[in-house]
Amino acid sequence: MNASSICRYFKRKTGGSIFDLILKLRIAYTKRQLSSTKTPVSTIAYDAGFNNLANFNVQFKKLTGYTPSQYRMLFF
Repeated sequence: MNASSICRYFKRKTGGSIFDLILKLRIAYTKRQLSSTKTPVSTIAYDAGFNNLANFNVQFKKLTGYTPSQYRMLFF
Protein backbone atom coordinates (compact mmCIF):
# COMPACT_ATOMS: atom_id res chain seq x y z
CA MET A 1 0.00 0.00 0.00
CA ASN A 2 1.16 3.51 -0.62
CA ALA A 3 0.91 6.27 2.00
CA SER A 4 -2.35 7.79 0.78
CA SER A 5 -4.04 4.36 0.70
CA ILE A 6 -3.00 3.68 4.28
CA CYS A 7 -4.32 7.06 5.38
CA ARG A 8 -7.69 6.47 3.68
CA TYR A 9 -7.95 2.97 5.16
CA PHE A 10 -7.08 4.22 8.65
CA LYS A 11 -9.64 7.04 8.42
CA ARG A 12 -12.33 4.66 7.21
CA LYS A 13 -11.71 2.25 10.10
CA THR A 14 -11.22 4.76 12.93
CA GLY A 15 -13.02 7.90 11.79
CA GLY A 16 -9.90 10.02 12.32
CA SER A 17 -6.65 10.59 10.54
CA ILE A 18 -3.31 9.07 11.44
CA PHE A 19 -1.98 12.56 12.05
CA ASP A 20 -4.74 13.28 14.58
CA LEU A 21 -3.84 10.08 16.42
CA ILE A 22 -0.15 11.00 16.50
CA LEU A 23 -0.99 14.47 17.81
CA LYS A 24 -3.20 13.00 20.56
CA LEU A 25 -0.44 10.59 21.58
CA ARG A 26 2.10 13.42 21.74
CA ILE A 27 -0.25 15.56 23.83
CA ALA A 28 -0.97 12.61 26.15
CA TYR A 29 2.77 12.22 26.69
CA THR A 30 3.18 15.92 27.47
CA LYS A 31 0.22 15.83 29.87
CA ARG A 32 1.84 12.98 31.82
CA GLN A 33 5.15 14.83 31.93
CA LEU A 34 3.58 18.14 32.94
CA SER A 35 1.59 16.53 35.74
CA SER A 36 4.42 14.45 37.18
CA THR A 37 7.68 16.35 36.63
CA LYS A 38 9.02 19.87 36.89
CA THR A 39 10.86 19.60 33.57
CA PRO A 40 10.58 22.85 31.56
CA VAL A 41 7.66 22.99 29.15
CA SER A 42 9.96 23.61 26.19
CA THR A 43 11.98 20.48 26.93
CA ILE A 44 8.83 18.37 27.24
CA ALA A 45 7.48 19.77 23.96
CA TYR A 46 10.70 19.03 22.07
CA ASP A 47 10.91 15.54 23.61
CA ALA A 48 7.37 14.85 22.37
CA GLY A 49 8.38 15.74 18.82
CA PHE A 50 7.16 19.32 18.53
CA ASN A 51 9.74 21.45 16.72
CA ASN A 52 8.00 24.73 17.42
CA LEU A 53 7.00 25.77 20.93
CA ALA A 54 4.30 28.15 19.70
CA ASN A 55 2.66 25.37 17.68
CA PHE A 56 2.84 23.07 20.70
CA ASN A 57 1.08 25.67 22.86
CA VAL A 58 -1.70 26.12 20.28
CA GLN A 59 -2.24 22.37 19.82
CA PHE A 60 -2.14 21.69 23.56
CA LYS A 61 -4.73 24.37 24.29
CA LYS A 62 -6.93 23.19 21.42
CA LEU A 63 -7.05 19.63 22.81
CA THR A 64 -7.09 20.30 26.57
CA GLY A 65 -8.56 23.77 26.97
CA TYR A 66 -5.53 24.83 29.02
CA THR A 67 -2.15 26.23 28.21
CA PRO A 68 0.70 23.91 29.27
CA SER A 69 1.52 26.18 32.22
CA GLN A 70 -2.11 26.29 33.38
CA TYR A 71 -2.32 22.50 33.10
CA ARG A 72 0.80 22.08 35.21
CA MET A 73 -0.58 24.40 37.88
CA LEU A 74 -3.48 21.95 38.38
CA PHE A 75 -0.98 19.45 39.81
CA PHE A 76 1.66 21.54 41.59
